[in-house]
Amino acid sequence: MDGVIGIKMENLWKIIRGIKRIEAGGVIALASNRYLVEACERAVKLAVDVLVEVLAELAKRMGWEVPEDRRELIQLFKRRGVLNPKHAEEFLRVLSFAEVVERTELEPVDRFEFIEPREIYMGIRILRQGLEEVAQGVWRFAEVNRVVMRGTSVHEIEQSVWRELALAEA
Repeated sequence: MDGVIGIKMENLWKIIRGIKRIEAGGVIALASNRYLVEACERAVKLAVDVLVEVLAELAKRMGWEVPEDRRELIQLFKRRGVLNPKHAEEFLRVLSFAEVVERTELEPVDRFEFIEPREIYMGIRILRQGLEEVAQGVWRFAEVNRVVMRGTSVHEIEQSVWRELALAEA
């Protein structure tokens, strides 16, 4: 994709890859490090924010009225057939999670006393998978509607991101 949408989608894939890397450490590593959990939570929140921005920009380019409310924006894309009902529900669930993270950042609470490490791990995995599916659906919509693409496919952009990450780690 070009311009703003392309940059945001590339950033979204980078965030998702970062979450996957943390997941790869397994439940024990995640459970033993609350900072890793908080990093995952913030990454999911950031990914939601980026994806909402992409949806708003796409709606604007399609000539649709862009709702202010994030939930309404997701519903708009559901009504227009961009997000199937399953993906819209997943995105709403991820959005709810991001809103909880926002609230806990404002009013710190020791949520680790109430949530088992395995639940945190599985929750983050489910949220990340949901984000990936929604992002792929949005990507396909942009391709079909000829929003100019930087790459020819999701795979090409993902490969580009992997190359950048490998260079950054070297």
